[in-house]
Amino acid sequence: MNGFRQDSSQYRRVVVKIGTSNLTQGSAAINRDQIGRYADQIAALLGADIQAMVVTSGARAAGLERLNTGPDTAATHTKQVLTSIGQARLAGYWDQAFAAHGVLVGQILLTRHEIEDSVSYLNIQDTLGALLERRIVPIINENDVVATSRLKVGDNDSIAAMVAVMMQADLLLILTETDGLYSKDPSRHPDAEHLKTVPVVDGRIRAMAGDTSTDQGTGGMTTKLEAAQRAQRAGVDTIIADGARDRIVPRIVLDREELGTLVPGLGNLLQNRQRRILTAVPAGTIQVDMGARNALVNRGTSLLPAGIKGVDGSFRRGETVRLSLLDGQEFARGISRYASAELEVIKGVQSSQIASLLGYDYGAEAIHRNDLILI
Repeated sequence: MNGFRQDSSQYRRVVVKIGTSNLTQGSAAINRDQIGRYADQIAALLGADIQAMVVTSGARAAGLERLNTGPDTAATHTKQVLTSIGQARLAGYWDQAFAAHGVLVGQILLTRHEIEDSVSYLNIQDTLGALLERRIVPIINENDVVATSRLKVGDNDSIAAMVAVMMQADLLLILTETDGLYSKDPSRHPDAEHLKTVPVVDGRIRAMAGDTSTDQGTGGMTTKLEAAQRAQRAGVDTIIADGARDRIVPRIVLDREELGTLVPGLGNLLQNRQRRILTAVPAGTIQVDMGARNALVNRGTSLLPAGIKGVDGSFRRGETVRLSLLDGQEFARGISRYASAELEVIKGVQSSQIASLLGYDYGAEAIHRNDLILI
């Protein structure tokens, strides 16, 4: 039916992006009742054992509200002051809203540097994963306080897509002021056709989007389609829908109503991730014994420190490395969860000894099986 997935069991991890306009509803201030309604809806997903992350805009609006000033604040430092005040206020609103359901939240502020740096990327991934495992809802926003133009991602639609790809989400749900994408601007063209599915985001589709950004927000339909395209290429479904609709989140995720516009993911999430590993330039080599090699190849296990015999090259946590036998025969590549210097310390030991040797640990695996591809 119109390309929408029919098996709700496929949506087990969801990123919900909520724009400023959805939280202010036409006013200059954050509508706390609306935040409460969204928290109600997302709590319903948790009740169905679906993990949820929230990417929220609205920090600047919350800062304007607190200082009781107008939106004409073009200076970068003024925006950063407003955001600094607003981030704390906005996070508090979400915390109080989810507390009504006995749910904790954790605030995550990101810049392009953290997302593009291999070490920070894994740290963010680990933190978000730990929050989700504990049924804690991550509340994510761009860190406008420290982000210069060089460090900024640019909008929370892109942040949401990056998080969805990073966390291998099944669905990116972008809530906005319209019911998805139309062939023309529906406010000016009564004959505009609503597009229920966009198989591929191309130039023709982008031309339909126009520029619909508001005074309070930074992202229009164009940025939403760019985010959807990023998610699509990684195998993540995106749905762009009207955030003002009653129970919009559970109606899409739980009830499978065909609302908004679907941009279906292309391919398999794991396959796409492995393709990126294969095309990356290896930063070093991990040498393993035959037992570890057989476990990886024949049983699809993760690589544990116990099976590591040697480390060649200098690499950081999160970089792609070769896996080879002692004779140099390469048989796999993967993303190392430990830096080369750390692996030199823990090679050949049981995973239970990692913390005592390093004083910390990033998990039992040197390379997780989902971050490994045989060649």
